[in-house]
Amino acid sequence: MQIVARAPSGETTERTPGRGCMLYHVKAEWDAEARVWVAASDDVPGLVAEAATLEGLIEDIRALVPDLLDLNGVPHTGQIDLTLTAERSEAIGLAA
Repeated sequence: MQIVARAPSGETTERTPGRGCMLYHVKAEWDAEARVWVAASDDVPGLVAEAATLEGLIEDIRALVPDLLDLNGVPHTGQIDLTLTAERSEAIGLAA
């Protein structure tokens, strides 16, 4: 399984999905109130995950996606290609 990550700065790690493989899109957002990253995907039915770190969230996604695809009867073989887009926004107070 591959994760293609795009940081808020715009930096990406790009990989071409394997031939015949579908590319699944996962979106992660920072929940400032709960202080966790939350991921969901329209491409992977049932995927909702949260973790304190982005790295922890990626680990959870790697574990969950194959199981969720199996449970939903989505055929896959050998490799699952994912694109993870992470977004975090915050306001920065400035001293007067």
